[in-house]
Amino acid sequence: MAESENSEQEGKKAVSKSIQEGVSAAGQKIESARERFTEVADGVGDKVRQIRTEAGKASEQLRAGAGQVSEKAKEKFEVASTQLREGYSKTKKDVDQLLEDVNVYVRDNPAKSVLIAAGAGFVLGMLVRGGRRD
Repeated sequence: MAESENSEQEGKKAVSKSIQEGVSAAGQKIESARERFTEVADGVGDKVRQIRTEAGKASEQLRAGAGQVSEKAKEKFEVASTQLREGYSKTKKDVDQLLEDVNVYVRDNPAKSVLIAAGAGFVLGMLVRGGRRD
């Protein structure tokens, strides 16, 4: 009887540990994704500020020499447009890679994935309910 209770306790501890490891792994993946998005967003923000600065300069030059500055503004717009497209493409690739990493993890660790999902669902349920029992 005591041996059965010990086995049950060990099983509960193992499940709890697996859930904690899974939640920790998921948290790390989320944090990694957040860092990637922050880096990309910062880069895009810098590019937007750079474009605004360059557009202001182009406007002043346009008043001084309309034809020549018009060509420069077109060139700069093309460069900025290309950089923004590249930034979007990089972000999309990063998100696709993150999704692929998660899919591989789930395929490689189906039991952990189910436990992680169950644990996350339980935690979200507790957060949404506010811990009250209705």
